[in-house]
Amino acid sequence: MIGKTILFAAKIVLYLFLLLVVASILPIGVLFEMIFALAFGWFHFLRRVLPEVTLNPASIGMVVICSGLLLWGTQRFCSWLYLSIRSRQPAESVWPSTWPWRWSVGIYCGLWVLFLASMSVTGITHQIGWLVRSEKPIIENMRGLRERWELKRVADQLSASCQQAGWEAQTVRMVCEVAFEKYGARRVDSSAERFHVVFIVSKPGTTDAVFIAHRESELRDKYGYHRVTPNGVTEGPIERMSEDIRTFAVKAEGSDK
Repeated sequence: MIGKTILFAAKIVLYLFLLLVVASILPIGVLFEMIFALAFGWFHFLRRVLPEVTLNPASIGMVVICSGLLLWGTQRFCSWLYLSIRSRQPAESVWPSTWPWRWSVGIYCGLWVLFLASMSVTGITHQIGWLVRSEKPIIENMRGLRERWELKRVADQLSASCQQAGWEAQTVRMVCEVAFEKYGARRVDSSAERFHVVFIVSKPGTTDAVFIAHRESELRDKYGYHRVTPNGVTEGPIERMSEDIRTFAVKAEGSDK
């Protein structure tokens, strides 16, 4: 009993240690995102795939007929084999007198499980082969997720700081640099080399909006841009960024007149 308790405590300590190691490598937001994807990723997959599924009545009918023939054949063969073996057992044997149908159904379900397991192994092998042949580093993908999360943190922190500063243009620029240094991606290059930052300033020296997007085309296309205004933080696809900037620029020019 004591040995089992010690083993259980050792497992808990090991799991906590592994969790701390993973948490030290990845930001907590990315970690939760990965856990959520592992738990509920299948739901998003079904939501994306099911609308594209089409039913073929001929194929469904063929599966039903073949399944019925397979069950009937399994029952007949196993019954014959079982009776030949059962006849050699004593009359008071605990074995059933005949081969139950539920055993045939169990064999049939086992074949389906084996088929699905083989499909899973094939899919895993295919994905491993794709990862091995891919020229894009896996760590680079993880870094992209990290920067997506940290850019959101920068935008949120910038929004809160600008609200306190009253959106004064010079102060907003200073606050933006502080936000990038404190919450930006942990790389040696400066935020100016990593991100596009566009300030929309009206004539009174008040910042109307700040647009933030990645300079790397792949990350920019994948994660879009963030817009920080007195109304809060808004995210959008990169294709809309130019039009959004023009809209705020026109409003700023109108306020100058």
